[in-house]
Amino acid sequence: MLAIALPSIGDNFNVGVGSLTLLVSGYLLPVAVIQPISGRLGDAFGTRKIMLIGLVLIIPCSILAAFAWSFPILVLGRVLMGFACALVIPTPMAYLRKYFRGTNRLGLIVGTQETFLNMTAAVGPLIGGLLLFAGWQFVFFLNLPLALFALFLLLRLKSDQGNGIEELSLNFVSIILLIFVLGGLIFAGFIGFNENPFLAITAVLFSVASAIAYWLYFRRTGDEVANLTLFTRRNYATSAIGMALSNFIFYSLLFGVPLYLIEVRGIGDQISSLLLIGISIGAFLSSPLGGILSDRYGRRFPVVLGSILMLLGCSVLAIILKAPVIVLLVPFVCIGLGLGQASTARYAAALEAWPPNVAGSASGTFIMFRYLGSIVGLAVMASVLGKMPSISTFQMLFVVLSCLGILHLVTGVVMKSGKVNKNSLIT
Repeated sequence: MLAIALPSIGDNFNVGVGSLTLLVSGYLLPVAVIQPISGRLGDAFGTRKIMLIGLVLIIPCSILAAFAWSFPILVLGRVLMGFACALVIPTPMAYLRKYFRGTNRLGLIVGTQETFLNMTAAVGPLIGGLLLFAGWQFVFFLNLPLALFALFLLLRLKSDQGNGIEELSLNFVSIILLIFVLGGLIFAGFIGFNENPFLAITAVLFSVASAIAYWLYFRRTGDEVANLTLFTRRNYATSAIGMALSNFIFYSLLFGVPLYLIEVRGIGDQISSLLLIGISIGAFLSSPLGGILSDRYGRRFPVVLGSILMLLGCSVLAIILKAPVIVLLVPFVCIGLGLGQASTARYAAALEAWPPNVAGSASGTFIMFRYLGSIVGLAVMASVLGKMPSISTFQMLFVVLSCLGILHLVTGVVMKSGKVNKNSLIT
């Protein structure tokens, strides 16, 4: 819903594209950093307990954002909301992984969860467009009844047992290094390569140096926030990298397209939301299919099929960007269909690569990489578009996304088939 509200927020506080990305990147930074920690907390204390804490914290954060009297306060509200949501996002799948221990239908289970997530994403832009009639603040007010309803449902679930606090290990050096990695990328996107190329490149180099330091620290101590040992298994590594590329493409579309339609072509908020609905509906329809196909034919088949659809949609958009909105809806649905299939199979492949007793850590690190792609995507989008985006800069953006679509396809091709063995979930 926030994506469709960004132009209105920008007008309200008189800020440009680079500043608006802070509302997204500022949320994604704690989401990405805290999720691996959240996964470990779930492994130690139980995933249901961590979800409850996160949902409770979402309520005051949403109130702060809704009543923000300045843009920095709104950014602060989004950052705090990111911390709260990071406790919630990776834990449901870890809970299901524990609850359905030993199943040979993990793809279907993941597909069902992704279907519900994509269903909410499908109606989100439409509801957001309608709420804008009352004001962008109501996009945040809506979180209050939703969080309360989720708490009501969660309290009815059976509590799961953790492994105990003695197995909980958190290393603050690796946490700081991870913040430096992601923070450098966010700052580069905020500054913009067009506005201040020296400072933006310096921020990127700082991020790269921090990533190298993180890897060297892990090599020396073996202690980290994001468990790099998980990447020693091919399906986990290719799935995590592939999801990062998926989110790079998705978030660039999610936040770039409303800016293009509203700011460049002068199309209203409500009409612009239809294209975002197209992606979400496509993903909603294909997520369960991706789960079924991956259980029956192996994880690689739906990933490759979905990657081809995403690449096709991005390539067509780069060519027909000036077409009427109803025509643009077709490639957007195509991207959504590919996204739903590939994401479901990748998530299942990553989870089954490791035993259920580390499901929280595996899920948290996997989703961290998912949001790493989002942060990089937003930084690149802001840099390509600049302060005064035009049709040509948006076409350049879609060319970049098409090239990434090719890499996304490659990560699917090199996956192991990963067909589920009824006697074991470890590939």
